[in-house]
Amino acid sequence: MKGLPRDSFLVGTAAIPDDMNKGAGTLMSGFTVEKYMKTAEASLKRFGLETIDFVLLPFASKKETIQNEAVLKTFEQLKKQGKVKYVGIASHGGTVEALNAAAETGVYDVAMIGYNYKTQNLEELNTAIHRAAKAGMGIVAMKTTAGAARSKSGPSINTDAALKWVLQNENISSIVSGMTSVELVQKNLKMIQNLKMTEQELKELGMTSENGLGLYCQQCQQCVPQCPHHLDIPTIMRSYMYAYGYKNLEQAWHTLAEVDLSNNPCHLCDVCNVNCASRFDVRNKVMDIARLKDVPIDLLSV
Repeated sequence: MKGLPRDSFLVGTAAIPDDMNKGAGTLMSGFTVEKYMKTAEASLKRFGLETIDFVLLPFASKKETIQNEAVLKTFEQLKKQGKVKYVGIASHGGTVEALNAAAETGVYDVAMIGYNYKTQNLEELNTAIHRAAKAGMGIVAMKTTAGAARSKSGPSINTDAALKWVLQNENISSIVSGMTSVELVQKNLKMIQNLKMTEQELKELGMTSENGLGLYCQQCQQCVPQCPHHLDIPTIMRSYMYAYGYKNLEQAWHTLAEVDLSNNPCHLCDVCNVNCASRFDVRNKVMDIARLKDVPIDLLSV
């Protein structure tokens, strides 16, 4: 990046507070402006840049976190000092509350949210997206292909159709689409030349959502209080999706590393009491992906 003209690219990052319960989306008592400033400034040093285009508060799902006075003060200082142009939130779950809370502040410029054709509370979420966009926020959609596969070993979905579906919403400013080769970049560039969805594309997405549970966890958090071991099931399900849907074992490993799976808690239950809103076999998926913790990360990074 150092050799490229600064106006030829945009750089965004997520600054994760050290004093944050990521599963609950809440801040701990030790959170301060000074500590969060250091976290955000560390990205500048790693990038070797004087200014980052946007910085996000990740795992943002609670109003009290998003509107926390210290968070807002940190972001305002970063903008005032010219270290960051725009500030925002990133939300995997509790997105309606997150968007409404961010829009109320008048401070946030961007929201990166999970949004795809499998989204369940679509009408309510679209209303919140519209409200945030009307307040001047740019909405970036992530998890746009909903895991990119129908099942663990099944064929991939029509990703062009999935991305087009997201871009039908005029309030979506941009999308996150993982591209690991020049061919994928060219494929996406071709896709956005014509966003009109064909009958076949609509049919394919409809068949996928009806006949397959898929790999996409809605991150609704309803499972957490049901588990006697209080596992962070939403994070584990994200790891499962990264591994089997996106075929990104390294991302899956790092995501799973955030969860305490010591003593193999699912082995202690003969029957899983978790009733998943997406009808996932939670125990089976947890036991399956938990194996990844035993693989050294350097083997996955080769």
